[in-house]
Amino acid sequence: MAKNRFTFDLYRLNVGTDESDETNPTSNTNQAIRDILATMARPTFDIPMTGRKTTSTWGVRQFETFVLKGASRADVVHHILLVKALETQDGSTLTDVGLSTGRSTIDPPLATSVSLYFWMQRHLVAVEHNATLLSGKAWRSAIRLISKRAAKTHGNSAILILEPVPEADSISTLLATFVRVIRIKAKVRIPNPELTRFTKAFYEQLKASRINEYRQDMRNQQQGLSLEEGTLARATIGLAEEGYKDGDVTIIGTRKGQIETVVVGHTAARGTLRVTKEEMRQLSPEDDPIMVTAVIGALLGEIERMKPVEGKSSIE
Repeated sequence: MAKNRFTFDLYRLNVGTDESDETNPTSNTNQAIRDILATMARPTFDIPMTGRKTTSTWGVRQFETFVLKGASRADVVHHILLVKALETQDGSTLTDVGLSTGRSTIDPPLATSVSLYFWMQRHLVAVEHNATLLSGKAWRSAIRLISKRAAKTHGNSAILILEPVPEADSISTLLATFVRVIRIKAKVRIPNPELTRFTKAFYEQLKASRINEYRQDMRNQQQGLSLEEGTLARATIGLAEEGYKDGDVTIIGTRKGQIETVVVGHTAARGTLRVTKEEMRQLSPEDDPIMVTAVIGALLGEIERMKPVEGKSSIE
């Protein structure tokens, strides 16, 4: 039973802009995101990808919405199925005279899929863990490309971007192991919808300056950077810990008597439910409301445990 439990990796949903689209505005409202996700599920938006040894097609299927109604609000969770269909693969094949190397066509294509659950109140995404399918960045690139094409049909230049959310306070804990931090490199995004005490002031500055993305390379070789609350360095780390970033964060400093470089932010926190993979896959919004509330409620509860809300969760 334990081996078959539903396990997921936690990602932050960021909304980027298609810089090549100069005609359409970018909308990041929950309704706009919902429209994009629903449109992504059409086969016409499937994306072919060619690797070094394989060709495959990525697509989205099975868009559906779960609504959990509580005393004070209704939590909305959109579900999609991300599918990779393997069509050709290079390798050795058995012939009458031995082994032959070449490209084999797989007909029909072998499909592998993972479920993604978008918790819209917090813009957090539970991605079903699959070590094979999620081993690289191809799946996130597929989400970007498919969402970009789907958004255009709505007159929207938005791109849906998923960034790993690290274990709670993992980067802060790492920083504490340095005697002195002399450099931090990161590209951060304006937070939406969550703020913490470390990021609120920085958010106001970004918003006032109309900045959506901010690439930083902070350094102080002699004295080291200040990581006190309210500083730019601490706000940057706070945004990275919440998943409001683009790529990894590089930290350089003195630790154990020598200069070390550490790259963080690429590993997502992982959660587990008592619910099995099959039960999650078979769950439908049309099922018994008590069962839907129990299963989706357990998912949101696990996310809350992994990434607790600090103060008010929404930007007003």
